[in-house]
Amino acid sequence: MARILLLAVLAAVFMIGASALDLDPRVTTMDTAESVNCDGTLRSLFTCLPAVEGNDPEPPSTDCCNAVMNVNTDCLCNAIGQGDAESFPGMNVNAALQLPKECGRVVPKGFECAGYIVPSSYP
Repeated sequence: MARILLLAVLAAVFMIGASALDLDPRVTTMDTAESVNCDGTLRSLFTCLPAVEGNDPEPPSTDCCNAVMNVNTDCLCNAIGQGDAESFPGMNVNAALQLPKECGRVVPKGFECAGYIVPSSYP
């Protein structure tokens, strides 16, 4: 159950980065959660668990970054809104918030999703 909560929070964090797609012409736009099946969102982000667990998480893997780059933004925000990252002791919220930037996903300054501000990928 704790892993499901962690995945939900992680998914929501990535969703923030995906929302930037509509704001940057260099990136393709994504469909909204209403027009996309979000069932696979959490499964696709499972490879990111080592990058967001504990005090010294591993760098995100190529598979994790592929998931971060391809996941639907609205699906991610919906998922993060369903869980509280601080209630899961193994979750490193700071590491999770850095994943979009570390994986090269465009995130505008000040982008907020489910109460979290994701670090910008812009200089």
